[in-house]
Formats: sequence, structure tokens, C-alpha cells
Amino acid sequence: MITARHRSAVLKLRTRIVLLSSLLLFFCVVAATPRRIHAQTSKGILAGVIRDSTGASLPNATIVITNEDTGETRTVTSSDTGSYRVEAINPGSYKIHVTQTGFSPVDVQHIKVLPSVVTTYDAALPIGESTASITVEA
Repeated sequence: MITARHRSAVLKLRTRIVLLSSLLLFFCVVAATPRRIHAQTSKGILAGVIRDSTGASLPNATIVITNEDTGETRTVTSSDTGSYRVEAINPGSYKIHVTQTGFSPVDVQHIKVLPSVVTTYDAALPIGESTASITVEA
């Protein structure tokens, strides 16, 4: 025969089983919920600001970057604040050619772009003829 004490023990056991099952279900749901993961990427970013020789920003300058190993070329234009950003480029060594009407072009070589890193190159364009060119070795 089941006594009141036995019934109480069975009820406590059921309560514990339900509680533990609920906790287990909760942790399974939490573990299975996708979280935003900040993964590294195999691509790099090249960014900077184009200025004149006085330090004023140069909007609408043309920036051409070329991978020195593959010859892959990307062209961007500087913003109203003179900034530019080239995203998702393959790691490697790049040359940069910057032009703007009324200024001498600037060329720089051997800019190393690494994966998952923002590489910065700021250019200062001297006032001059568009046929003159300045080359910088990095």
C-alpha cells in the first residue's frame, strides 16, 4: 500500500525530474541558437585620405590600385572628404596611382595588404602639371 510519505517522495522525485528536464531543454536551445561570430576573412582592405600639399582634402581624386603579382586592378574615387576605401582585396603587394585634375599624379609601390587588416595609405598630391609624376617606394 502507498503511504502518504511514499506519495510525497514520488511527487518530489517527479518535480525534480521535470525541473532537470526543463533545464536540460533550456541549455540545448541556448546551445543550438546561432550567434553572430566575428570570423576572420581572407581578404584585406586598403583605405586612406587624398590631400593636396597644404593638407586640404581632395574630393573626386581617382585612385587605381594594382596587385603587383596578378595585375588585378581596382579603381575608386575619393569622397567629398578625400577619403577612399577599397574592400575585399586579395592579400599581396600593391601599387597605387592617384590622380586629380590640376595636380601631379602620385605613384607608390610595394604596399602590403594583409588578410583581415585595414592597410592605410594617405597621399599628398602636389600642385602641378598632370604630365609630371611622383613615384614613392614603400
